[in-house]
Amino acid sequence: MHEELTVLELGYYLKSIRVKRRKTMGDVARELGTSVVYVSDCERGFERPSQIELALWCRLLAPNKVEKDTLGELWCRYVARRREHTIHTMHGSWATGDQASGSAAEPDCG
Repeated sequence: MHEELTVLELGYYLKSIRVKRRKTMGDVARELGTSVVYVSDCERGFERPSQIELALWCRLLAPNKVEKDTLGELWCRYVARRREHTIHTMHGSWATGDQASGSAAEPDCG
């Protein structure tokens, strides 16, 4: 639940910057090399952009310092919640011998 909320917050914030910059979802899709549907899903919280996609998104939108800081905070909150979920999942799966994997592309959020 918390993970979903953070992804939703990140998506809404990305959309607000995009709209402010008068960019279309098509502009973002071309920059990411993906579809408008994927961009829409990210903005609505159904998908989470990768760290690389987020960097490309920011390159297109050129967020100011405050916007960059907010995006960084939202990303790090997402990563922290995902780690908590992964650790919880791993502890539950160790009893069965399964292994959970984390993302190697996550930023260092302290």
